[in-house]
Amino acid sequence: MTRYKAVVEYNGTGYVGWQSQPCGNTIQQIIEKSFLDIQLSKIKIFGSGRTDSGVHALGQVFHFDYKENLDCKKVLLGLNHFLKKKM
Repeated sequence: MTRYKAVVEYNGTGYVGWQSQPCGNTIQQIIEKSFLDIQLSKIKIFGSGRTDSGVHALGQVFHFDYKENLDCKKVLLGLNHFLKKKM
């Protein structure tokens, strides 16, 4: 199992914060859904911190574990493609 680190920035307007919640759209849920969109298996991400509803972030770090080696450049391009459509 390999651990990957990612750094994101986002405009939190319209989101109820970072962490997944049963009600409301969160940044974590959007990113995890984007991993599925690029044909990777279900991935759980772990943020280094959280933001509240409506809060923006620059340099938010998260990590995830994956059983196979990934082409990080392809993952980056794929995630950016789908995240731009969602955000």
